[in-house]
Amino acid sequence: MNDGWRKELLTLMTATKGEKELNELLEALLTPVEREELAVRWQ
Repeated sequence: MNDGWRKELLTLMTATKGEKELNELLEALLTPVEREELAVRWQ
């Protein structure tokens, strides 16, 4: 199984500088429904 995308995602997430950049990254990667599902799951 190719896990290259997981490593790339981890690199992107850890390279963010603060909450604003992380939010921008998640908004670019996820649909509004996916973001809402994560928000509910992480509460």
